[in-house]
Amino acid sequence: MIVMSVALDNLYGFQEFSLDFSYPKKIVRSPIVDEHLPGCPSFRYKRVNIIMGSTATGKTTLGKALLAIFNFIERKDASALTEAICDPAKPARFCLRFVTKEKVLSQVETTINARDGSRLYKAGDFLVSVKQTPIGMRDTYERCVGRLDDQVTQYGSYADVFDEIESFGWYSTFPHEGAAWTATSDEDPLLFERTLAVVLKSLDPAIESVPRSHDMQDSYVVTHAAHKTLIRHGKLIEEEGAKLSRGTESGIAIALLLTAIMGRRYGWYYCDETFNFVHSDVEIELLALVAEKLSPDEQLFFTTHNSDILDMNFPHHTYLFLKKEGEQISAVSADHYLKRNTDNLRLAVENDRFFSKADLSLLSGL
Repeated sequence: MIVMSVALDNLYGFQEFSLDFSYPKKIVRSPIVDEHLPGCPSFRYKRVNIIMGSTATGKTTLGKALLAIFNFIERKDASALTEAICDPAKPARFCLRFVTKEKVLSQVETTINARDGSRLYKAGDFLVSVKQTPIGMRDTYERCVGRLDDQVTQYGSYADVFDEIESFGWYSTFPHEGAAWTATSDEDPLLFERTLAVVLKSLDPAIESVPRSHDMQDSYVVTHAAHKTLIRHGKLIEEEGAKLSRGTESGIAIALLLTAIMGRRYGWYYCDETFNFVHSDVEIELLALVAEKLSPDEQLFFTTHNSDILDMNFPHHTYLFLKKEGEQISAVSADHYLKRNTDNLRLAVENDRFFSKADLSLLSGL
């Protein structure tokens, strides 16, 4: 699945918020290859999206909002959406455009009516419309959107209208939730075992091996010279005196992400600050590897505070900056201001061209 645009209002702290993940023209000699729909070279989309911004600007909640929408469409589960409404006395809305494997651009637009008092939301509170158009080999994203706009909007029950949409998958990892232990480790156990060992040994050279446990299912043994640490269902089971550093521990989630991407099962990935405790050089190397392993019809969202990632040789449109003014969250893509490939991204951020720097004025009064 490829997300082309999202609009949110009165959901997860977002008010009249919108993002577009298309880009206008082909980038020459880009390290991110095939940033277009396979077989449709003019239908361009951002395969890698690096999201940056100060604390509490919505990097994590953007991922949560997208996952809630996916669950609503794919599983007809509206609970996460209704729980995320900021003001129940006002309508909430989202609009998502995305591409499925069958090269169809779908648009799902939903309005959740305002709720009176403490009553629960009902199916009738959801006004849902689905529009779709096939994508031809000469089509651009803008041309397809024009065809969607020309269609008559018809509303129906989400219990029925979502059956028109091809099934899709996604994968996410959030640091506060621990390792995203899923069927990934069992899809290709040899791939996961090798990936886990390479990642953990890269993070901690003192690790000698990470073999699969023969005694317990879904378990791996992290072996040091002096002690062993057990990983079971993605969680550490540490014996006395046997511990892993926070950075090494985050390698479990990193290995799961890499295995999922190399296994090509999900198609869409949201990696939220999973590399917080990893050295900057290692994060850069791993991000470059993740971007390289993405299939041509897949998409990655990657949030970080690491300013060294600004020096990676990615196109400017790869970088998205979130900012917050009062309660209002907004976003700007770097290519909105930087039009030439030679423009210095790091210098632009240091000069606050994207208005995304944290306000430190209050700290000076302490």
